[in-house]
Amino acid sequence: MRNTEIVGALVVIAVILIIALIAFTIGRRRTMRLPHAARRRYAESWRELASRFVDEPDSTAHRADDLVFGALRERGMADEEGRWPQPFRKARQVLEESSSDDTEHLRLAMLQYRDALDATIGERDRKSVTLSRGAV
Repeated sequence: MRNTEIVGALVVIAVILIIALIAFTIGRRRTMRLPHAARRRYAESWRELASRFVDEPDSTAHRADDLVFGALRERGMADEEGRWPQPFRKARQVLEESSSDDTEHLRLAMLQYRDALDATIGERDRKSVTLSRGAV
């Protein structure tokens, strides 16, 4: 009788552990690597955005935020601020603290957004589009 109780308790513990592991795995969001075509699309969008900065610094910085956030969302990272790349958080902070005519702060935000995009899609992917198109 004693062995039967021990075996029963071990089975119950094993089942609880398996259920907890399954719940943990399901509840945990996976960060996926973007397909090459998506990384290229974001890199091309960045190149186009960066070329507009001189003429439209404020709107370009806000569009950069949208672009990087879109890449984060597509990778499954948008819902958890703690998983955002540090440059993205820094860029948002700089953007929030700057006025629309503060070009230097907007430029700093753009540099942070560029670093955040590099962390999200890969610097090599962004640079390959830049080099192939000969801009920014």
